[in-house]
Amino acid sequence: MAGSPPRSAIPQLSELDLVLETPRLRLRPFTEADVDDIWPVVSNPEFPKMMSWAAHSDRSETLGFVRAANRSLEQNAGIVWAIEHERRVIGSIGLEAMVFEMRALRIDRAELGFWLAPEHWNKGVMAEAGEAVM
Repeated sequence: MAGSPPRSAIPQLSELDLVLETPRLRLRPFTEADVDDIWPVVSNPEFPKMMSWAAHSDRSETLGFVRAANRSLEQNAGIVWAIEHERRVIGSIGLEAMVFEMRALRIDRAELGFWLAPEHWNKGVMAEAGEAVM
């Protein structure tokens, strides 16, 4: 997949159109109202066993995740999208730990992270979301 060269000026993420639409999905920044949709997934002790985080033991942890994602956007350090399917948030995909550098060449980089509610696994959802983000 070929990308375009970096912009000459470092973009302010919060000023970009961050809503991405695909045939089945809508990706958008998280809101605090999304806690109701994602709490059952992120609080399941079986869910994050292969991830770098533990299951949330309190709804306040999930709210903290949403708030941290929004702070990261405000600080121009990353963007975490809620993955909406049929008007419910079913997962998350994000470009985090973003670094915009100017040396001899512009070097922009980020880490891609994602998770998806298990009932949506093996249906091409994350591939669709990932393609939209990239």
